[in-house]
Amino acid sequence: MATQNQIFGLVEQNLITGNYVGKIIGFPHIEIAAPTIADVVSKLQAHTAQLAASESLVKESEFVGVFRL
Repeated sequence: MATQNQIFGLVEQNLITGNYVGKIIGFPHIEIAAPTIADVVSKLQAHTAQLAASESLVKESEFVGVFRL
């Protein structure tokens, strides 16, 4: 089980544009697109660090789990 101070991200590929889209779980309004997964992860990490430094990192939801539909 995750502790409350952990932040998780996910990356999906937009099949229309081919770009990768990263999201920070618990922050549905944050979405970053880039041409590579590495770029998305780097940008998400930098954005998360910036929010944490400014003390404006407030979760809107909590990660619970992933399942196959």
